[in-house]
Amino acid sequence: MELPPQVFEYVRSLFGSVDDAVSKKISLTPNTPEESLDIAFIESLSGYAAPKVVCPGWAVRISSHFIGSIRHFRRYEVADIGVVVVFKRGTKVLKRKLVLLQSKRLYPNNFRVTELDEFDYELGLAMVTREEPHETPIFSSILFEFDSTSAYGALRTNSRQCQTIQDHFEHTKIPVHYMFYNPLVLPWEFSYPVGSHPELPSRSFGTRVIEMDTVHGALADGSGALKISDIGKAEEEFVFGHSLADFFVDVLKCNQGYTYDGEKDIGLRNLFRRKSGPIFSVIEVVVEQSAD
Repeated sequence: MELPPQVFEYVRSLFGSVDDAVSKKISLTPNTPEESLDIAFIESLSGYAAPKVVCPGWAVRISSHFIGSIRHFRRYEVADIGVVVVFKRGTKVLKRKLVLLQSKRLYPNNFRVTELDEFDYELGLAMVTREEPHETPIFSSILFEFDSTSAYGALRTNSRQCQTIQDHFEHTKIPVHYMFYNPLVLPWEFSYPVGSHPELPSRSFGTRVIEMDTVHGALADGSGALKISDIGKAEEEFVFGHSLADFFVDVLKCNQGYTYDGEKDIGLRNLFRRKSGPIFSVIEVVVEQSAD
């Protein structure tokens, strides 16, 4: 199935806009929890849910679904976001591809990040009514700095989650990609409390996607949390994985992702058909050619 360039252009533009939204959020709220960025990712995509005719005879539809639950919170899930790409001609499905994304956010150099734990989820809305007599005053000055030495604080050498992901791959042969949430640019500084609304730069860094083997190899060679400099390469322009838009164009070109048979693939059923399964949400991208 040969796709017209307008399909690639639409998908590139769409995921570029998602990248802008998520990268803006971490730039303006550098201590936001990772889960908040996952939700921002899905919410940004929801604005593109209406089917789009990208050129005569070709349409693209994006839909997103939350399927996870508290039962697997902090249970070393295999992926936070699953992406299913369906290629169709009329009503006939020609091919399906799957991408599994395990998201991790970049920590500022002071490691000041709000971390949610299971108690926060159990407490629910009552969290905002708790008495916090020792809470830091909101007028306290905090500087957040990001550079190539910053680390993905929740991704560490010999972590149980990395082992879970590696075991999943060995059992199912379905690869996992790491999706790293980063500020719009690098280096980046931001201070609390905020005075006037800052003018943000155009994105030149932002969300990046990297293959599982590359990440696990860097972790095996290092110690502690994974740093940008463990993988990044300083060339004419700093190189660090694939941009979000480039990655999804590569998926459509069948250079990335896992081609599957939904009826025969047991590993896929285990991921997606159980509410308590090890995944948070699913995105479906349908590329359809008119049968006429």
